[in-house]
Amino acid sequence: MGKKILFYFFVLLNGFSYGGEPIKIGVSAVFSGPSQALGTNYFYGARLYFKQINEKGGIQGRKIQMIKLDDTYNPQPCIANTIQLIGEKKVDLLFNYVGTPTTTAILPLLKIYEKEKIILFGNFTGAGGQRNYPYKEYVFNIRASYKEETAKLVQYFLANDYQRIGVYYQIDSYGRSGYDGVKQELYKSGKRISAEATYLRGSLYEDSTSEQALHLKKKKVDVVICVGSYQACAAFVRDARNNGLNVPIANISFVGTESMLDILEKNKVSLKSLYFSEVVPYYGETSLPLIKEYLHLLEKEGATPNFISLEGFINAKVLTTILKNTSVEVSRKNIKKIIESMDAIDIGMGNKLQFTKEVHQLLHDVYLYLADEKGNLKRVSEP
Repeated sequence: MGKKILFYFFVLLNGFSYGGEPIKIGVSAVFSGPSQALGTNYFYGARLYFKQINEKGGIQGRKIQMIKLDDTYNPQPCIANTIQLIGEKKVDLLFNYVGTPTTTAILPLLKIYEKEKIILFGNFTGAGGQRNYPYKEYVFNIRASYKEETAKLVQYFLANDYQRIGVYYQIDSYGRSGYDGVKQELYKSGKRISAEATYLRGSLYEDSTSEQALHLKKKKVDVVICVGSYQACAAFVRDARNNGLNVPIANISFVGTESMLDILEKNKVSLKSLYFSEVVPYYGETSLPLIKEYLHLLEKEGATPNFISLEGFINAKVLTTILKNTSVEVSRKNIKKIIESMDAIDIGMGNKLQFTKEVHQLLHDVYLYLADEKGNLKRVSEP
């Protein structure tokens, strides 16, 4: 009884509205079209964590409300959605945006709405734009960057004597970000990209990529690093194998690993020599308390795990833990200050995490995996 009285006194003293208006979190992501599994899984992972927080009373007695809008993985709808979320919906922060072309497009809005104290937290993109000035101060990243992912892949393949590295990438800001990461890491070893091929955002598995596969084969690449989404990258694997390009093919985390493997398995395409870089631990590593919690909540809903929903789950847990540990009222005007002045937290990954005014990216780890013919992933040794 004494603790409850103290809590109510704390609420009154700080002007909090116990049981009042929800904390509004605005999400613009891809929920329809060729890449919808990315946004759907990312949103689901965050909702999974927020749901059980709300069942326990929320934060400062307020429920967490996620307001989601579909941008179809295209910049213009994302801009319109963001303006609506900030202005009409009056969200307290923007959260879990999906994709480089979309996220990059709304960065200037964060500057325009600077007086509104709006921030973007936990994006599903490893591009550099939101990690650098002039937008870094408005964005809080959790995942490792594409530069870090591609560097790990290049280092691994060079160490294993693959010297002629080709790149297959989406011809937009996302693809170029990954392409530049490969290029920069090769340059450190005095090498260049041996060949490149591109595709258009929104391409489907049914679309042919034989021209790209044959071009890379003609250039005699001995490995291909893909920077794309699951349908287009699955199509490339199919056409590469059908045209005799039987070299290792690697994909970075945004691809949607499980969605890509599922398409290939259903179409009976060989999974031999498929590599994946990931920025969160494998959900089979049950020694981590975070993974146990994630799998337990998934089991209650009868859902299956994947890297993307796990990443969304991690973002939600980081944000919730920060906000639950503050004595400051959670509101749009205060959230940036709350995050930048946070104490280090442990969310069950075996390390302490902390944002500061200078540090706006929490994680830097990259994990490399190789698929077997049944679609199982095994972590590979790294240089």
